[in-house]
Amino acid sequence: MFLDVNERAAQGAPTGETGTASAGAPIAPAPVKFSGYETTVDVLCAHRPQHPVLCFSQDILRAQADRFLDGFAGEVSYAVKANDSAQVLNTLVDAGLEVFDVASLEEMAMVRAVLPEAVFHYHNPVKSRLEIETAYRRYGVRQFALDDAGELAKLLDVCKPEETTLVVRFRLEESHAVHDFSTKFGASQIDAVTLLRAAHDAGFACALTFHPGSQCFNPEAYSEHIAAAAKISLAAGVELVSLNVGGGFPAAYANNELPPLESYFETIRAAAELHFKGKAPPLACEPGRALVGSCMSLLVAVKHVRPGTGEVFLQDGIYGTLMEFSQTSLRPEVRLLRNGTECLPPASFQIYGPTCDPLDRLPGEYDLPADIREGDYLEFATMGAYSTATATRFNGYGDVKIVPVRAPYRV
Repeated sequence: MFLDVNERAAQGAPTGETGTASAGAPIAPAPVKFSGYETTVDVLCAHRPQHPVLCFSQDILRAQADRFLDGFAGEVSYAVKANDSAQVLNTLVDAGLEVFDVASLEEMAMVRAVLPEAVFHYHNPVKSRLEIETAYRRYGVRQFALDDAGELAKLLDVCKPEETTLVVRFRLEESHAVHDFSTKFGASQIDAVTLLRAAHDAGFACALTFHPGSQCFNPEAYSEHIAAAAKISLAAGVELVSLNVGGGFPAAYANNELPPLESYFETIRAAAELHFKGKAPPLACEPGRALVGSCMSLLVAVKHVRPGTGEVFLQDGIYGTLMEFSQTSLRPEVRLLRNGTECLPPASFQIYGPTCDPLDRLPGEYDLPADIREGDYLEFATMGAYSTATATRFNGYGDVKIVPVRAPYRV
């Protein structure tokens, strides 16, 4: 896809002190302070940024939060690991979220800076003894996940059973997702029965949780896990205080066809009623990607092109906000932004990041205008999840700005 920036500017987009430039001309970055914009093109016309810019829509994020809060039949907690930026956290708090799924003490500190009374679910199944003690005593955490006997022993040493809920995480063998979380976390169903019974016998309130995998394409995966949870609870003889269905709700990327989000909610509700025979425990979920994925796009400058070999070099790459796309089959939708002149039909290009490492490349090839050139910009859609959260400072790159935009590019 190609968008003529000059044409858009002529329709009323603001221009800043840097103005616009002729097609293909390198432009020095301007040290300006970003404010709110209607579209990504308005940001480009005003500033011609040479550092990567994530264009963030508070409206889109708020609308997605409302879908979860209104549609999911239980408690909604945000998985902070997906995007821990202050802009995102503030928007979710304003939307009414009060519970946060955290994986570290640092995430707790970030959230508390925004919402001092935030409630934490510490659902990283493996924690050091010091992390447990600090979470329990400093941050008032009263809900912890575990998936083996060693973790249970640490929790028994630190936490008072009468005020703590232990959440046993289990796994199934089959995955319907891009990231299969069962390769690292989750007790077998047999071990989950033993852990659940042991936690109950020690006096803790008990719950179960699972994660069907990130970017789960099949709502029935939740039903399969809920059926297993009912069997585990029955075999252990333990009544659950809650059942947390984890995350895994998908976001829209270029190569995905997804069921509606609401179909996941209904599948989960119906499965809990069916498999717990009308006595389903209170439900909880912890979305990350599905909440924040669509609220940001990435605007990045083209720094060099080798037309003969079909290679494009950008000011951001896999050591920056594009890391996840080097590790999965996900592909972001992308469009080219240019000042004037029509583009040639698309050709296949390999996309490289700015670092000196040959690994800094996106897998596969991307269809881009055959005459892509230095001074053009690319905009990647669906960049709200695992972008700022995984960016590094390798080779001195990784300086990413977040700019408020009402309508960023999205699938």
